[in-house]
Amino acid sequence: QSGDVGKSDAVVENPAKQEESSQAEANQAQDDQVEPDQGELEAEKSSSSTSDSEQEDKEIVYCTDSGSKYHKEGCSYLKNSSHKITTKEAKERGLTPCSKCFPKGE
Repeated sequence: QSGDVGKSDAVVENPAKQEESSQAEANQAQDDQVEPDQGELEAEKSSSSTSDSEQEDKEIVYCTDSGSKYHKEGCSYLKNSSHKITTKEAKERGLTPCSKCFPKGE
């Protein structure tokens, strides 16, 4: 038993191997974060389109008596008349966004 003095039963790994293993795990975790699952991408798309639709139901815009555009509050084209409606209602009426209020079709 004198030969066993000072020896531990624990297995000691090579520190270089531990570092390589830790680095490999870190790289894998980083790769997992960079490339989202295709299902996650589809879920994001569907939830964003749902929220866009909900936003159209709530977003208030303004139209005139005779115009074919819808506007944001305060637009100079609303001087003579303006009626408060939702974006959804405006689109259902065939109105298109004012290029001054909604640059690039916002």
